[in-house]
Amino acid sequence: MTIGRVRERAAGVGSAMAEVHRRFAGSSRAPGIDEFEYWLAAAGAPVESFSTEFDSPYLLLAAGDWREAAAVWQRAGCPYESALAVAGSADTEALLAALPTLDALGAEPLARRLRHRLRGLGVARVPRGRRPATRESPAGLTGRQADVVRLLAAGLTNAEIAARLVLSVRTVDSHVAAVLDKLGARTRREAVARADAIGLLADQS
Repeated sequence: MTIGRVRERAAGVGSAMAEVHRRFAGSSRAPGIDEFEYWLAAAGAPVESFSTEFDSPYLLLAAGDWREAAAVWQRAGCPYESALAVAGSADTEALLAALPTLDALGAEPLARRLRHRLRGLGVARVPRGRRPATRESPAGLTGRQADVVRLLAAGLTNAEIAARLVLSVRTVDSHVAAVLDKLGARTRREAVARADAIGLLADQS
């Protein structure tokens, strides 16, 4: 699809949204109108005045205060919306900080958008997203971490795992810590039990 076609579609969406918004004019303000007005403005349609009856981070975004909007959403336990508020900013540190959250949520479209924006802002080293194999793992383990948990199930020590995988013991220590964290386990035995419960050890001979 050409850029011209994309812009044409966006203009059409904005026009349709503006018509819906006009129908609300003069009526009582319904919950959600603040979000509607924000996206209406984002679509390029004029909004003469935004609703002020609801204390909403969308009003902060409309006013250009993305940082406070992100903080409000973070306090409300809405990490995706918090990252979304950051997405339109030019603050490379904030954009980079939002990426791990989006990757953990599996929010790939917005994560790609942030990575594209970071490259456009001149950031040379933009962290890559999770690899397909990692995304497919029930616990989000990398291939190497899955290897480690299988060897833990076999009763190997960290030193023995290091020798088997041709890694340093320190690297294996880090992998084991990551496995415990991702599986929400406190001990190696608990990690193995949880890995077994979600099928990570099903193909182990």
